[in-house]
Amino acid sequence: MKNFNIQINEKKNHTEVLLTGNLTINNSEVIHKKILSVIEKSKKITIHLDDIDNIDLTIIQLLYSAKRTILKEGKELSTITNLPADLSLLLEKNGLKNIFN
Repeated sequence: MKNFNIQINEKKNHTEVLLTGNLTINNSEVIHKKILSVIEKSKKITIHLDDIDNIDLTIIQLLYSAKRTILKEGKELSTITNLPADLSLLLEKNGLKNIFN
């Protein structure tokens, strides 16, 4: 199983967070700290999920919480997801597909 990677790309008025690989509870603390740091510094944030091997409920909850925090603070959020069909179907069947919109 592939490990996870988080890449932060800071631009003038925008920060991109790219998450790839194995997004599970084992990596949640690092992901949480990095996303909180981005929220603190940026007014416009894009969270991009790509080349995901696995994503669990912990990470989905973490991303949903980050989304709520960003919007509550009046900041802009966009998400780009490129999930494998099986993960996309799993989210859809559990009513979580729109969590990233």
